[in-house]
Amino acid sequence: MNQTITLRLSWLLLLLPLLLQGCGFHLRGSGNGPASQLPASVSPVYIQGVDSSQRLYSVLAQALTAGGAQITADPEQAASRLLISDRRSNREVLAVDSNGKVVEFQLIEGLSFSLVTGDGNERIATQQITVAQSYINAELAILGKTEEEYALRETMYQRLADQLVRRLVAQLR
Repeated sequence: MNQTITLRLSWLLLLLPLLLQGCGFHLRGSGNGPASQLPASVSPVYIQGVDSSQRLYSVLAQALTAGGAQITADPEQAASRLLISDRRSNREVLAVDSNGKVVEFQLIEGLSFSLVTGDGNERIATQQITVAQSYINAELAILGKTEEEYALRETMYQRLADQLVRRLVAQLR
């Protein structure tokens, strides 16, 4: 009896990846086919509005590179310019306890972007992207919460960049 159940479970585990593949399921970040690639006419891209020393710049550059674009530091050589504006970074109180102490915060990161050709013609009109993430504020782990907030902001930058590239891909096809 146990051997039959084990054999059936083994077959199910072997067939599960095939079934998931057949239905079009992909893990997040595994979309590296043609649908996730930027057109070659976009490259090289100059990122404007975010200083190259900022973390957001490097995350955007990595996401664009993963999308098939080349990045340039010279606006004269750029086929496209990604204009970043209206950067927003905020932390809001979500909940307080009965003593008035903050128990939950919400982090908000946002930006506006547009894409123009090297000669200034608009390819994609200005759009906004905003991501939010909440976290619990533990009184006893203040240093840990600072590090947690930093890590959450890093993840939020990645989400912003991923959404931006997905929008570029979808609108440039």
